[in-house]
Amino acid sequence: MILEIDAGNTAIKWRVVNGGASLERGSATHERETWTPMLARGGALSRVRVSNVCGVDLEQELRRWVRQQAGLSIEVARSEPSAAGVTNGYREPEKLGVDRWLAVVAAWNTVGSPCVVVDAGTTVTVDFIGCGGRHLGGYIVPGEQMMYRALFSGTKGVRFDPGQNHSLLPGRDTGEAVENGCRVLIESFVVRSLAWFRENEKEATLVLTGGGVGQFDAAIRENARHIPDLVFDGLGYALP
Repeated sequence: MILEIDAGNTAIKWRVVNGGASLERGSATHERETWTPMLARGGALSRVRVSNVCGVDLEQELRRWVRQQAGLSIEVARSEPSAAGVTNGYREPEKLGVDRWLAVVAAWNTVGSPCVVVDAGTTVTVDFIGCGGRHLGGYIVPGEQMMYRALFSGTKGVRFDPGQNHSLLPGRDTGEAVENGCRVLIESFVVRSLAWFRENEKEATLVLTGGGVGQFDAAIRENARHIPDLVFDGLGYALP
C-alpha cells in the first residue's frame, strides 16, 4: 500500500492506494497534530509519495514525521523538463508548481489528447496541453476566497457573510454583488481560456479538478470532464 500526500497552500489532502484502488482518504492542516490518521495503516505501507507546494520547512517536517512513525522515507515529486510523455512548457521547468505539473501529467495520460486543465482551489490555475503532450504554459488567478479577502482588506464598506449566494446574476446587495461578481470573473476567465485554445485545437477537452469545481455553473461542468484526483494520479506517473 502507498500513502499519497498532497500538501497544498491551505491544507493537506491524503489517500492510501493499493493496486490502483483508493482505500482511504482524508485531510489535515499543516499542523503535525492532525497527521495521525494518515498513518492508520502504517505497518502495511510500503511507500509514501508527496506533492508539496508549501516549502522546505513543511517537507522536512513531513520527512521526519514519516520516518519516526512508519520508518519510511518520503518520495517527493519535482517539476521536471519531461515525464510520462509530457514536455514541460516553462522556460525554467523546475519553477512550475509541482501540483500543476502533476495535474498536467495525469490529465494527458488520462485524456490522451489536447486539453485545458482547470484546478479550482486557493487559486484557479489553467494549463494548456497541446498535441504530443506539449505543455504550453498557463495562467494563475486568485480563487474566490482570496478575492473576498482582498476586498475585505482593501475596503471599509464591503462586508458580508460569504457562502450565501450561488448565482451569476447581478447582485442586489453587497454580498450578492461580490460573490456573484467573483464567480462571473472566474467563469469568464475559464471560458475565454478554452475559447483561445480551441482556435487551434478544435477538439480540446476541458478538464476540471480541485475543491472549487462545484461552484462552477452547470453549463461549464456539463461540458467538461471532472477528474477529482489529478494531483494524486500524477504522483503515480511521476513516481511510478
